[in-house]
Parts: sequence; C-alpha cells; structure tokens
Amino acid sequence: MATSSLMIINIDSPPTQLSRRARVDYAQRAVLLALQELAHSGGNNSSGDVIGVDSTGTPNQSLGTWAFDAHDP
Repeated sequence: MATSSLMIINIDSPPTQLSRRARVDYAQRAVLLALQELAHSGGNNSSGDVIGVDSTGTPNQSLGTWAFDAHDP
C-alpha cells in the first residue's frame, strides 16, 4: 500500500545541548509556527520556512521548513 503525506514539518536540531523538556518546548513552538504559516496562507502556500526565536533567544531565525500538499484530492 502506497502512502503519502499531507504535511511535513522538518525542525532543525537546536545548536546547544538542551534538556529533553527544552527540546520538546522548542519542537512544539516550531510546529505551532508552521501551522500558523499554513493557516495564514489558507493552504495556498505549499511550503515555507519556520521562522521564530531560536534556542539562543535570537529572533527571526529559521527553525526548519514545512511543506503542505496543496493539490486537490
């Protein structure tokens, strides 16, 4: 059986050694940012960068990428 993906989110590993809890928080924040980008575009954008505050506190940094299958079923 073939599988396909509706949405893929790739989150870059933080450059510093963080606790498991901090890594979960970082990943959760990046996923929420990716979902916000998808929602703002109404599904019209098929991919983009996840832009936010990185693990060092620097704003407007790429945390990863997202891709959405915008094709009609």
